[in-house]
Amino acid sequence: MKLPGIFGDHMVLQRGTSVPVWGTAAPDEAVTVTAGSVTASTKADKDGKWIVHLDKLSLSTTPIELEVNATNKIALHDVLVGDVWVCSGQSNMAFALGEASTAKEEIPAANHPDIRLFIVKVTANFKPQSDCVGQWVLCTPDTARDFSARRLRRRRTFRSA
Repeated sequence: MKLPGIFGDHMVLQRGTSVPVWGTAAPDEAVTVTAGSVTASTKADKDGKWIVHLDKLSLSTTPIELEVNATNKIALHDVLVGDVWVCSGQSNMAFALGEASTAKEEIPAANHPDIRLFIVKVTANFKPQSDCVGQWVLCTPDTARDFSARRLRRRRTFRSA
């Protein structure tokens, strides 16, 4: 059994809605997914694809574990349940905080481990992809340099409002 790259330690799951979790396994293999106290089960189809929908997860700033059990077990740690923002763009989202004119002030103050960013490895593809290579990263002074400057600056504004 395998999960796509978007699922990993430190990820954020959307609160208040049905959350899909999917992957691949052997055909007809039983798969059970548990996130905190919520559990859902299914079987992989004849092509080995499976998906479950976790019932409305409640907001949690206390990390939970996400476990996927089949023939093998995958345990994901330090998972938060909150608001997930999907942002895309070119230079506006790729503009890293380390490149900002205020980087010297912002980076040391960027201790927001409740903000997580999924950093996708940049590759060139000419067709839609079903998976990606990436990593969830917590916002700390050690990692903030690579975070999108647009998102962190907006977060600071929201906090002070």
